[in-house]
Amino acid sequence: MRHEVGTALEQEGVDRQTIEDALVVLSELGTNAMHASAYDAEVVVRLGLERDGSVVVEVEDPGSGFRLSQGLRLPERDEEHGRGLSIVCMLADETSVRRHRRHTVVRAKLHARSA
Repeated sequence: MRHEVGTALEQEGVDRQTIEDALVVLSELGTNAMHASAYDAEVVVRLGLERDGSVVVEVEDPGSGFRLSQGLRLPERDEEHGRGLSIVCMLADETSVRRHRRHTVVRAKLHARSA
């Protein structure tokens, strides 16, 4: 999926750094969603390009949700998990979490960069 998404964004004229950041965001949010759904439920991924050139990544899963501040707790050095949402928040200009019809939707927006 990464290759297809990267190619699609490139064809739309998105700059290379934003594409790379969007692919990391997509990977981290997708992994979190699959983990939250115990790897056996449907995970929906939405990718959008806004008129101003911003890239929007949304991932929806049937998980119970969480507060964004809870997801930003940095793990101990020896913990294998727990860094993904912090990485997303560092790369994205806007990040939000909301519950919607018994699903959790995490949305990250990466503003277009000037050339």
